[in-house]
Amino acid sequence: MYQVIIFIGLSLLLFSPIFAQQTEIKTIEVNGKKISITVPKRDTIYPYNIPLINLQGDTILSKKVLLKNDRPTVLIFWLTTCVPCRYELDAITKKYAQWKEETNFNLYAISLDFDDYQPDFYKRAKDFPFDAFIDYERQFMNIMPGGLNGTPQTFIIDAEGNVAYHKRRYRMGDEDSLFEEILILNLENKK
Repeated sequence: MYQVIIFIGLSLLLFSPIFAQQTEIKTIEVNGKKISITVPKRDTIYPYNIPLINLQGDTILSKKVLLKNDRPTVLIFWLTTCVPCRYELDAITKKYAQWKEETNFNLYAISLDFDDYQPDFYKRAKDFPFDAFIDYERQFMNIMPGGLNGTPQTFIIDAEGNVAYHKRRYRMGDEDSLFEEILILNLENKK
């Protein structure tokens, strides 16, 4: 029992700087006894409240960097070791400037890489024309529909913060379907 309490205490110490003043009290049962602990509060509504690492190596909460501005928001979850992820991000990178000229939207590439692959993330993401982050605790897996089982996965979040589009995997040409969905959502926002 003491090992569990020590583990919980250490966990709270490790996470408290990131989640300062963003906690809630949970009651758990350990060996038949109820214990109240403070745990990080996780928003399940876009833009969430997930610690991310940006290209400068800074840790920042998703709600501070993922815009909610009445525009469709594309979230692409990927891994540096995932070949289809690279194809999809390369295809979008090539068309991104043209897309931005045609309509307004937000796009973020969120890596789910483990620590060992973070150097690869920095090499790859520095050339993206859109913002990229690492979900180093892979917390999006607990929030996004389907648990992000497999990459790449692409979501479009509408102006109200709801998932309006979700796609797994990548086949050549999928980026064009993605852009069509962005255009449709922008038309719906103007109504």
